[in-house]
Amino acid sequence: MRRRTVLAALAAGLAGCSGGRESDSTPTVTPVGVPEDEGSDSGPLSPADSRFDADTPTPEGVRLFHELSGDEKMAVEPNRELFTPEAPSAPIRLRNDRDTALYVSSGWGLQKYTGSRWVRILAPHINRGGLTSVDPNSVWRRRHNITNVFSLPVLGPGLYARIEDVRVDNGEIGGENVPLGALFEVSGTDYEVRPTGSPRIDGDVATLVWSPLAERTVVFERVDDDPEDAVSVVPEVIGAIPMFRDTIPLLSEVRSVRINTASAPLVFQYLSEAPVRAVEVGPETRLEHEETVFTVRTVDAEDR
Repeated sequence: MRRRTVLAALAAGLAGCSGGRESDSTPTVTPVGVPEDEGSDSGPLSPADSRFDADTPTPEGVRLFHELSGDEKMAVEPNRELFTPEAPSAPIRLRNDRDTALYVSSGWGLQKYTGSRWVRILAPHINRGGLTSVDPNSVWRRRHNITNVFSLPVLGPGLYARIEDVRVDNGEIGGENVPLGALFEVSGTDYEVRPTGSPRIDGDVATLVWSPLAERTVVFERVDDDPEDAVSVVPEVIGAIPMFRDTIPLLSEVRSVRINTASAPLVFQYLSEAPVRAVEVGPETRLEHEETVFTVRTVDAEDR
C-alpha cells in the first residue's frame, strides 16, 4: 500500500483486507485444493485421516488432535483441517468421555507457525473469564472460521493451531488446566494490516490519543535501514492488537507515529509475539513490516 492510498483509506474510514505482501512466515504444508469429501459437516475427522503427522511442527504443551492415539478421554476434534476462501468455516467439537464434567473457557487461543517458531495471536479485548460446562460422555460444539477472527477480517496463509483452555476439577481456580487443540492450514487468502483509527497528521508525524489521557505514549519511528537486516513481524499478530494495527502501517507515510494509550506499559510484552523469529524486543530492536523498518519506544505523555 503506497502513501496516498493509506491516507485516503483513513480519510474514508475504511477497514477490511485486500491484497498485500505475505510475511516471512513459511507454511510447512503445501497448499492444495479442498477435496469435496474432506471435513464435511457430517462428523469429525479421525486422527488417522489427518493431513498432519509427526514431522509437522507443533506448539509446546498442547494435546493436539492429529497426535491422538485413540484412547484419550477428552479431545478437540475438527471436521476440517484445510481452509480456503471457498471453504472458510467448519464445525469443531470438544469431546468429553470422562465420567465427570469438563469446563472450557469462553475464549480460545490462536497460534501461527512462522517457519521457525509458534507465535500467539493475542486478543486482549476478548473476555476469557467465562466457563462452559461439558457434561460427562458428551460433546460441545463450536463453529471454526478463518474470517472475522478476533479483530482480523481473515487469516492469512499458513499453519495455525486452535487451542481450547479446558479445566478439570470442577472448573475451580487452581484446578488443572489442559490445553487441547488442533492444527489447521489456511490457503488462498490475503491479509493486509489496515489501520482504523483517525490520526492527526502534522508534517511527518502522526498522533493518536485514546481517551482518557494516559501517562505514557508509544512512539513508532521509521529508520533508514535495509529491511533484510531487520526482523519481520507477523501481520496477524500486528493486526490483532489495536495499538499496532492503527500505527505501524502509517510508517510508510510518515516518519513517526505516536499513540497515547493505557496499554503503553505492555507494548514490549505484546511485541515479543510479533517477530517471525525469537528475539528479545526492546527500544533498539529493528523490526520490519511491509519493507518498512522501525523501532518502538515509550515516553512520558507530555514529552513531545
